[in-house]
Amino acid sequence: MLKRFIVFPLLVALFPVLSLYSLNSDQFRLGVVWLPLATTLAATAAIWAIAAFVFRSVHRGAMFAALVILLFFSFGHMLNALEGSETHVFGMGPTIVSLLLSGILFVAVTLFILKTPKTAGRLLLVENFAALCLVAVPLTDIAIKQSHRLAFLQPLAGLPVFAQAKAADTDPDIYYIILDGYGRDDILRDLYGYDNSEFTNHLATKGFKIAAKSRSNYGQTAASLASSLNMTYLDRHTAGVKSDSRDRNFFAGMIRESWVWSFLKNRGYAFTIFATSYDMLNMKSVGNFVGPESLTEFEGGVIGMTPLAAAKPQFSAHREYVRYAFAHLGDAPASNAPTFTFAHIAAPHPPFVFDADGGDVTMSERYTMGDGSHIVGPGGITWRQYRDGYVKQLAYVNRCAMKAVDEILARARRPLVIVIQGDHGPGSLLDQEDPGHTYLTERFSILNAYYLPTGGTSDIYDSISPVNTFRVVLNRYFGMSYRLLPDRSYFSTWNQPYRYIPVTEAIDAESPSRAAALISEKGGSDHAN
Repeated sequence: MLKRFIVFPLLVALFPVLSLYSLNSDQFRLGVVWLPLATTLAATAAIWAIAAFVFRSVHRGAMFAALVILLFFSFGHMLNALEGSETHVFGMGPTIVSLLLSGILFVAVTLFILKTPKTAGRLLLVENFAALCLVAVPLTDIAIKQSHRLAFLQPLAGLPVFAQAKAADTDPDIYYIILDGYGRDDILRDLYGYDNSEFTNHLATKGFKIAAKSRSNYGQTAASLASSLNMTYLDRHTAGVKSDSRDRNFFAGMIRESWVWSFLKNRGYAFTIFATSYDMLNMKSVGNFVGPESLTEFEGGVIGMTPLAAAKPQFSAHREYVRYAFAHLGDAPASNAPTFTFAHIAAPHPPFVFDADGGDVTMSERYTMGDGSHIVGPGGITWRQYRDGYVKQLAYVNRCAMKAVDEILARARRPLVIVIQGDHGPGSLLDQEDPGHTYLTERFSILNAYYLPTGGTSDIYDSISPVNTFRVVLNRYFGMSYRLLPDRSYFSTWNQPYRYIPVTEAIDAESPSRAAALISEKGGSDHAN
């Protein structure tokens, strides 16, 4: 087959998408690859057909198509390498240099193709075999990781099954709104120099209770939400996952099959899930999934490898997700049944794409949802740039959130439960791999605001953490009798998300002088070191 059939262009077309997924499969479900794969294969087939006609040779056309695909998807890697070395040639920046190098390579290989015989059986064998080996590497890695993932999901069978119960007319519509990376008022004041009282006072006048000393239970989004929506700490439920695993899809499974959603589903609740730029939380199978027609996080990553990234479509897509959620949170529920609305809004968390008035800004050339040491430091942004970008984006988020809350309250048709919560705090002084080099108070101090009817806010105490959020809600409005758990915090490194390091006492003992020392160490200057 390798001698007789030309398959290498199609195999080459598979490689960029599969390799990107292989490197990032800990963040994504397998289903995200299908559309990029189909698009890339269709484009390759079209280029092949046109080139075969131009070169008057199917084999030469195949070589040309493979060349175009390789150069097209190599652009991002070339640009990353040049940006990291701060390369400038005759005043030209990394983007122009990358384009020139790509052009030179394109011309050189095209000339080689023109000199290649129209039929080259031995060369075809080499091309097919090389392309097959190229694809085999990420495919094998993906297959191994998928088999491990299936084993990880087994503990989910141990989650409780709730009996069917008929919804009552008094059952509230529930809104669980996660503002990613939203810090507590005292942290915003002391570390960021930002007075957040306008926002929290607005919530208070509407009947919200703000938990003024609240901390998150975990320092990463996926773990935090897996905990809050299952009303439990994670160590027992993730005991079957190797502590050195980076695959966060187990957390995604815990969220999709969570105790809270299972309980409400069996009570007859309808669900509305807002799309988010954090793809792991795009749970289309849970209920009514709403959002803009925009790039997914993985699709944006595929585009980021190509010259199309210069148009910054990932930044635009990120803005669309944020704007859509705020614009439609106040829409009246479409169902007559009681509803649970879940909105994860990836702001004020980086990337910083809005100014205080909601205008478009771009603080970096390359799109990333990284935080802490993934973006602050050499080659990235400074602490001051993080602080300034965060504060401006926060001001915009506040204005949008106040408007959305007012609309939800104005259009209420049932009693309302509204929880507005940070999944964790900001990360300007976060070291993703070292809690000892992190200002833990910043990372774990969160906004935690509750609108609970019929006196429910009396159940909220200042230090309540997300693990107890729905224990309070289900006890108060559904007659359950869950005991409240101790409010504790756990740090996980980025590369070992299932290794939970207790930090509650460390946060209690932490002083503001630690933040000042870390800021000084990071050089609080206006330019990256």
